[in-house]
Amino acid sequence: MREFSREVKKGKECLSVRDSKNAYKWFKKGADKGDVLGMLNFGYCYYSGHGCSRDLAIALKWFQKAAEGGCEEAMFALGSCLYNGQGCEIDLEGAVKWFQKAADEEYVPALGALGQCYAKGQGVDKDPQKAVELYGKAAEKGEASALYALGDCIVRGDGAEKNVEEGRKLIRQAADKGYVPAFIAMGRALFFGDGVETDLEAASKWFYPAAKQGNAEAQYYLAFCLTNCEKIRDTESAIALLKMSSDQGFPPAVERYADFEKKLEFYKKEGEKPET
Repeated sequence: MREFSREVKKGKECLSVRDSKNAYKWFKKGADKGDVLGMLNFGYCYYSGHGCSRDLAIALKWFQKAAEGGCEEAMFALGSCLYNGQGCEIDLEGAVKWFQKAADEEYVPALGALGQCYAKGQGVDKDPQKAVELYGKAAEKGEASALYALGDCIVRGDGAEKNVEEGRKLIRQAADKGYVPAFIAMGRALFFGDGVETDLEAASKWFYPAAKQGNAEAQYYLAFCLTNCEKIRDTESAIALLKMSSDQGFPPAVERYADFEKKLEFYKKEGEKPET
């Protein structure tokens, strides 16, 4: 692990007390001195708008300088920008190049990102087995997204021998680390009875933390659980969750909430209360 220069230390101290203006100044000093971590963090200032106006093109420029200077985190940041078209046109082959460089240095998030590229055939020929190999390396380091991705591959038998029980164990580990897609996967299995007995009460416990973090899909399914499971029925909360999911544009919630509003308007005229 690289040691922080005085400038980077000062910049991080400023960020810790939300003094983004002075953080920007310290990181710039580090970047101007050729410190790769200064360059990286100066890039993050432009990426997030800390102490300056957000400018993804400038952020990309500094990530590239730091990456070319050998900074693994910057290689990953640069690859992520190229993958998502942030500050540039989408360049999947370029993203794979920088993810690979970072992965070669055992930078864990890059292992998972590179695995995703192989899983989807983005910027590289599709290779499910290679994806599983890379997810496995990152999962061994405790990377939550990789634990989830590896578990999902094993559940589906994609690039690995199908084993629903073992795959779900990995997804559970990712959920235990707070990874939102893993909460939803565990909840959906119980909601739909996929390999287990349908249990809306148990499903709701998995959907809840994801819904609390604002995930529209989890809000929708939790609303359904609260409407249809007698043990936990809470119609008022269900309606609120359905609206939050609908407001975010989650298609099933949009359709169902629109239907509810029509019923509400009708029953207002009739003096009755509609069902969700």
